[in-house]
Amino acid sequence: MIYCEPKTDETLLGEIAGSKRVFLLGCSLCANVGYCLHNNLQAPIFQGLEVAVNVKAEARRLKRILAERGVQTASSTLIALCFLTKHDRQKIIRKTEGYDGVLTLCCDFGTQNVEGFLDGKRVVGAMTKKGFLRAVVDQKGLTFRFDRERLYINGKKYGASGTASHAGGSGPQPVA
Repeated sequence: MIYCEPKTDETLLGEIAGSKRVFLLGCSLCANVGYCLHNNLQAPIFQGLEVAVNVKAEARRLKRILAERGVQTASSTLIALCFLTKHDRQKIIRKTEGYDGVLTLCCDFGTQNVEGFLDGKRVVGAMTKKGFLRAVVDQKGLTFRFDRERLYINGKKYGASGTASHAGGSGPQPVA
């Protein structure tokens, strides 16, 4: 899986400066996992029928920040932005009409995919690809959480000493 980390709020605000209406478009896969890791694994990766727990929480947080600055927002989340059906593309085009910017909560590949069909619309990625992740997850019913002892990013084992907090955190830290 692609491992990506969120850009700082300051970076995002700079990249969408001047936009009055921003549509937030989330991905349930790599980005959802990336936000889960960046937030110290506090929330499950997936929970019940709500597959994008972490991306949707981040979208709500960003919408509050943008609203404080007078930016109108709406949001939607799809399973994956790196591969989309024709129907998905049409739905995104329709939902983003009237918005002068789109903020993608996904890896770089999803952002590039969306840029490819939203001609002339500013598309800004909220995350940056940092490498690759492999992991084993624990499942209890419909809730999935990482097994902290079987989590590897860029080939390095990561564990319970975990991640930095979201507010300016630097992502997961290796276990010594």
